[in-house]
Amino acid sequence: MKSKNSVFKDLYQALVTWAEDVNQHEITDIVEKVAQSKLYLHAAEKLPEDKVKQFVDNLRFDISEFIQQNEIHVKDSLYLGLLNESFWNNMQAITDKSQVEW
Repeated sequence: MKSKNSVFKDLYQALVTWAEDVNQHEITDIVEKVAQSKLYLHAAEKLPEDKVKQFVDNLRFDISEFIQQNEIHVKDSLYLGLLNESFWNNMQAITDKSQVEW
């Protein structure tokens, strides 16, 4: 049977290994996202204004069509109802905490 110190040492080592893994991957992800954002910005700078306007208009149209097509399903969705309820509950909790802090 392992001693308490041995168990704590194993747990500590597992925690350190996990923290190092998270740290390494988070930094890598952040660097990748920054590099990708720079590429998008450079590409966006090269686009003519009319192409940007056309893209935005198309995106708005697509989102509008998606909403209209799925509106019926949203009204009857138990999952989305619970999600909505949870969202407003969390917003209420945040508001209450901020009022207490002030």
